[in-house]
Amino acid sequence: MKKAFATFAEVLFIVASVGVAYVAVRSSLNPPDTTAETRLFPVSLAQIDQLSIPIQLGSKGHGTIVEALDYLCPPCHSRNLSFTQARREYPQLGWRTVIFPLAIHPGSFDYALAGLEARDEGCYENFQNAVMSKFPIPGERPRQFFEKIGPWALRCWLIRKKNLIEKERLLNEMKKLPIDGTPTLIAFNKLGAAVSTNSLKAAISFCKQQ
Repeated sequence: MKKAFATFAEVLFIVASVGVAYVAVRSSLNPPDTTAETRLFPVSLAQIDQLSIPIQLGSKGHGTIVEALDYLCPPCHSRNLSFTQARREYPQLGWRTVIFPLAIHPGSFDYALAGLEARDEGCYENFQNAVMSKFPIPGERPRQFFEKIGPWALRCWLIRKKNLIEKERLLNEMKKLPIDGTPTLIAFNKLGAAVSTNSLKAAISFCKQQ
């Protein structure tokens, strides 16, 4: 009887341990929305429209959320699922992307050039969804990474330096935006007021303001 009880206790311990590990992994992949750090954003939507890439047009009279991201930013990847789900849940909101390569991520500028090429090729939404749902394996060459996504993504990588001067100009203009890091969300309500925030909930709430 004691042996059976011990075995049952061991099974309970294993199940509990697996449950804790599962929750920990889920939290690391999709971290909770932290306390919002929100401040006014001194750039108009018209200015952002010239620099950003549309992902979801939304409905007229509703707000717009602009996501500033770096393709090699681990926090951007960890929050991508939440952002993707939010786009489906709030189809009335506009959603745009600002590519914001950070110097602390070697190679991010070349990835940004590939992103702009995807925009020019008319496949940017697929590009962002594919790149942000994966992360390069340590030691993996960019060509290998894009080959795994598909021929169309590899093409964007291989010809990323096409119209290089214009792409560099655009990225430099993006880098002038008052953004501290990635991921950052810039929310515009229908009155045109704007804030920058690290919280998806805060961004959506601000968009709903009259």
